[in-house]
Amino acid sequence: MYPESIKSARLNAKLTQKEVAEALRISQPAIAKWESGEGSKPSISRLIQLADLYGTSVDKLIGR
Repeated sequence: MYPESIKSARLNAKLTQKEVAEALRISQPAIAKWESGEGSKPSISRLIQLADLYGTSVDKLIGR
């Protein structure tokens, strides 16, 4: 599942939600919502930023 993939990638990168939020210049609650599947999903541009930050691919983040 997509939210679980995003959380797993963050944990593998050994980053906190706060660190990710600061790197992307967004709020920590937004990261928490992406990882829980609540609310809106990250945009394509945010997925690319996450993939770069986590050292993975967008495909892996979306569970492909």
